[in-house]
Amino acid sequence: MIDRLAKTLLMRGLQGLRGGSLEIIDGERTHWFGEYSHALRATIVVHHQRFFRRVLLQGEIGAGDSYMDGDWSSPDLVALVQLAVRNIDRIESSHWPMSALGRWKNFRFHLGRKNTVRGSKANIAHHYDLGNEFYRLFLDRNLIYSCGVFRDPEDTLEAAQNHKLSLICERLGLAPGDHVLEIGTGWGGFALYASQMYGCRVTTTTISEEQYRYAKSRFARAGKAGERITLLRQDYRKLAGQYDKIASIEMFEAVGLAHYDDFFAACDRLLVPGGAMCLQTITMNDRRFHDYVRNCDWIQKRIFPGAELASVPEILFSLARSTKMRLAELEEIGLHYAETLKEWRLRFLGQLDRVKHLGFDDQFARMWEYYLAYCEGAFREQYIGDVQLLLRKSGTAKGTSTTRPLETYAPIPGTIESHPRFSDSQ
Repeated sequence: MIDRLAKTLLMRGLQGLRGGSLEIIDGERTHWFGEYSHALRATIVVHHQRFFRRVLLQGEIGAGDSYMDGDWSSPDLVALVQLAVRNIDRIESSHWPMSALGRWKNFRFHLGRKNTVRGSKANIAHHYDLGNEFYRLFLDRNLIYSCGVFRDPEDTLEAAQNHKLSLICERLGLAPGDHVLEIGTGWGGFALYASQMYGCRVTTTTISEEQYRYAKSRFARAGKAGERITLLRQDYRKLAGQYDKIASIEMFEAVGLAHYDDFFAACDRLLVPGGAMCLQTITMNDRRFHDYVRNCDWIQKRIFPGAELASVPEILFSLARSTKMRLAELEEIGLHYAETLKEWRLRFLGQLDRVKHLGFDDQFARMWEYYLAYCEGAFREQYIGDVQLLLRKSGTAKGTSTTRPLETYAPIPGTIESHPRFSDSQ
């Protein structure tokens, strides 16, 4: 009875969908919504009637959890996410009263995962300490877990990641005399690239035990390039020293709005006068940011506890409050992230047997499939973005370090939407 009522209410809320069509296959019955002739077509196949109740009462978290549990499936999860993003205001308003209690409970859970020094370590461990062998299954051979930059439609994932590293180094104007601080080591890809290709000294820090062990071994095998790298296991708030340049590549999502001033004050303290910082971070669109930080989404609950997408305006306010740094350049690369995620998702799905061999069950595999598709669809719709910010600190740089001007960067002839690699975006 409850599931039947939930189904009625949920389908009533789907009336009037725009920007695509939705087919819901429920047993022998099929229900259609939206603009049937639209190029974007999404499908939900219902396997258990509790799907309707879970979505109605838990919203997007209910949708994600019920996918994990096998209540429903879709032949194209990315298209489904795209359609949901295009209709997010309509969907949320249609079941807002019914999902209010569930959203409040999830937000209370999210508030308990604060990014204090101790909390950050626990949050990072939840995601990054799944094991290095797990991430080897779908990342490029250098284990770079951030947005690549596809300069050519034929680029491999490895080439795109190298383009991204090169872009950051050129944006910073790295030179052999520089001492670079990296906040968020990952598996050591940037540190090794900067040391090998630019002859820099690099100090890099992580709070992930798995990543620390891997990077330590990797640097030890890297010869002279590895000897120029100092690996730390410290929270950004505890770092000391002075550095010519700072790089932080998609670590900032683990900082959170409440700690923006802590983060940028630390960077300002660590950066020499006249120094530069490149920050690459995933962003939430400005129109929805303040609603976003007052709620908890499925990724925050199941994938990245404590995570929070960034706001460029809030970053600028924080810089003004707590630093002598200013924004010098900004580039949006979010559509490249959709392509990066597509590559990761295809590699992941091609390695499901090995995922299970590592001890992860079917529910975990569906969770990660949903996560990768969820993010890809959101980037394709530019609901979320990814930016590279070049920040400069006032003052005159000392020593032999020089800053070369960044050449005009045009990864895509004309506009990004016209690039052949992105031509299948709806």
